[in-house]
Amino acid sequence: MLKQRLTQLSTDQDLTQYPYATLPPTPEASEPRYVPAPMESMRIRMRDGVHLEADIFRPAAAGQRFPALVACSPYGKFMQHTPICHQGNEAGDIDFWVRRGYAQVIFDVRGAGGSEGLLCFLGDAEQQDGADLIEWVAQQPWCNGKVGMIGMSYYAMIQYLVAAQQPPSLKAIFPYDGANDLYREWMNTGGLNVLGFDAAMTYFITRANLTPGIPQERAEALLEFGRLTMNRVHREDGPYFWERSACCKMDRIKVPVYCGSGWYSIGLHLRGAFTAWENLQVPKRLLITGKKVPARPWRSFHVEALRWYDHYLKGMDTGVHAGPPVNLYTLGAEEWRSHQDWPLPTTRWTEWHLSSDRHGRGVLLDSQATRTSTHSFTTDPESPECLEGLPALVYRTEPFERDTEITGPVALYLVGSADQPETFWIAKVLDEDAAGQTRVLTKGWLRGTHRALDRERSRPWRPFHPHRQGEPLVPGEPTEFPIEIWPTSNVFKAGHRFRLEVSACDSPAYDLPFAHYPYSRVVTNTVHEGGARGSKLLVPLIPS
Repeated sequence: MLKQRLTQLSTDQDLTQYPYATLPPTPEASEPRYVPAPMESMRIRMRDGVHLEADIFRPAAAGQRFPALVACSPYGKFMQHTPICHQGNEAGDIDFWVRRGYAQVIFDVRGAGGSEGLLCFLGDAEQQDGADLIEWVAQQPWCNGKVGMIGMSYYAMIQYLVAAQQPPSLKAIFPYDGANDLYREWMNTGGLNVLGFDAAMTYFITRANLTPGIPQERAEALLEFGRLTMNRVHREDGPYFWERSACCKMDRIKVPVYCGSGWYSIGLHLRGAFTAWENLQVPKRLLITGKKVPARPWRSFHVEALRWYDHYLKGMDTGVHAGPPVNLYTLGAEEWRSHQDWPLPTTRWTEWHLSSDRHGRGVLLDSQATRTSTHSFTTDPESPECLEGLPALVYRTEPFERDTEITGPVALYLVGSADQPETFWIAKVLDEDAAGQTRVLTKGWLRGTHRALDRERSRPWRPFHPHRQGEPLVPGEPTEFPIEIWPTSNVFKAGHRFRLEVSACDSPAYDLPFAHYPYSRVVTNTVHEGGARGSKLLVPLIPS
């Protein structure tokens, strides 16, 4: 009955509110015993004189003080307290929190909604505003002086950035689906320009704020935001992205962090949850859920977030830190599994080598093939098959004799060549069953001219490219392309195969919203197999 009740709290029908296989012991938890007071709207002065507008929701309990949860909205704060299923409705379930003794404060970022100023899209001024808002909230007579931040996606990204400002009253954050490297996790994954999500994000923000009668300078700031995101003004990594990327500031975050994302977010938020976990030196936890995208309005994992905030903002004994801190929903097995760290301490890093069988079909071998071979494919950006992400080379293992778990990041060290000074490489990992049906697990991307490595920041399982300056290819010359493939967790059932597809484009139909613009010319890519310098894959096998 309890499990059924918890499931009903969420609009994600395949998830409970806890990221665990069994319900954890929770000695203390805030109960829904408060009645919400009417919403208040206020204008709050920032350090530079700009006024931001906030909506305040709190319990109707005169004289009592409550911890507060702050959310920063670029989409219009009014959207956050409606039942509308809108992609920007991501600040959390206000009624859930207020009834359990929390105030929730949602404000329009500068240049958006009812706030003054010009939109700077996650820039320094917006980050400082978040810190100012937190301190203002902490000083209100209805607040107990302890503040957290809440929300997913944009609301999670700004949590990391505001926490790096170190406002004294901020005590904990729960960034669910928070990319923290804007170049590698949003606009230019692998150096390739994103085709789908950037257009959606630009539309959500401009459509919410480009309203009739707004001042000309605000309209121009919104149009500049659209030009930056759609016209690719910043095609290489650099100061614009560094200012807005929490990965550059993780050492400045001093509050406890509960990171989260899901396997559905290959191409956006998923990578950031793992890199945050790896780089944060604070009390932390990590949850990665399955393939179903959280519904909006966002209510997912609120019971787990309640355990987090009750512990840090109310001092309650919630048991939130009991048990292993890394909880992953493992695909294939379709169950939650708990671990002590990431990458998993039990990982057996294994090399599989790309080769061909006697029929010329691509295979993955656990030992190096002495015979060398090549496979080529030609990609025409104007062809109908390019719209389907084709052509693609396919490499497969033999069917697994027993259930086999692969959990962790994957890396493809591809040796290839092209007949143009530029090309794209896209690697896709799939689970193929005995009937040939496939499930996409994860992907990786690399622009050929961006193949240079930052060796200090690279790990064998995650090549790191600076993406600072392109180096043209020598047509026809074999070159190594180290490709970061984003993490996965999957049990390949007995009889299934691990399948790798290598292409130069992905599909604006099947890979939306994280498809990429194809290379502008017809290009022939060649994969080199076998021998001492053949292509290979580094795979995280987990012993049974």
